[in-house]
Amino acid sequence: MEKKKMPLISVIVPVYRSEKYLKRCMDSILAQTYPCLEIILVDDGSPDQCPAICDAYAKSDRRVSVIHKTNGGVSSARNAGLDHMTGEFFVFVDSDDQMHPQCISILYQIYRHTDADISMIGFRYVSDKLEEWSNGVGKWYKLGRINGQVSSAKGKLLSILQYNDIAHNSACGKLFKRSDLGDVRFDETVRIGEDQLFFMEMLCRVERVAFADVPLYDYIQTKDSAIHTSYCSHSLVD
Repeated sequence: MEKKKMPLISVIVPVYRSEKYLKRCMDSILAQTYPCLEIILVDDGSPDQCPAICDAYAKSDRRVSVIHKTNGGVSSARNAGLDHMTGEFFVFVDSDDQMHPQCISILYQIYRHTDADISMIGFRYVSDKLEEWSNGVGKWYKLGRINGQVSSAKGKLLSILQYNDIAHNSACGKLFKRSDLGDVRFDETVRIGEDQLFFMEMLCRVERVAFADVPLYDYIQTKDSAIHTSYCSHSLVD
């Protein structure tokens, strides 16, 4: 991809108590093959070394900026990133997860080839002892049954979600258009299911969503990671 022809994509990373995993997460973002990124680290009042780690990345790479704020929860942190971003598109990454180097590039390719409003890829649940990337082999869940197909978000897609053909409703692993965002934000009063509420609100604003059955996002399973705390909800559609 030629950099001058690529739109800017904002990567929003809420950061809280993830000093063991933040560097791994950031290295996976900086290794993305997509060339035009704006990386926004939102330090949500983290009491560990995360603020210093964030600042170090901002000093070493001009694509990275840091927002330091008082603790308000993952929804508050993501909202701060949304208010700060300047990209034409945006994606969310949680600070204890990682992405395949081609994750954002493929999300954008899905958008280009399908003219969808939201593009999504698959994911894997992996242990803290990370599995190697090997052509998508691993424990993962499909986001759609047919590669590259486009569904109506207001009709067929909602039915798919209801019947759990798309298992994951996290804000991560998806490429959104800033022009569709409007005043949609995460509900900061909700501690469980805020991802699903945000995703549903975005679905109601668009017509077409595209899926690719390739697992390019890793949700890291650890005892002290965000997935096991009230800070970040990686909930599944029941």
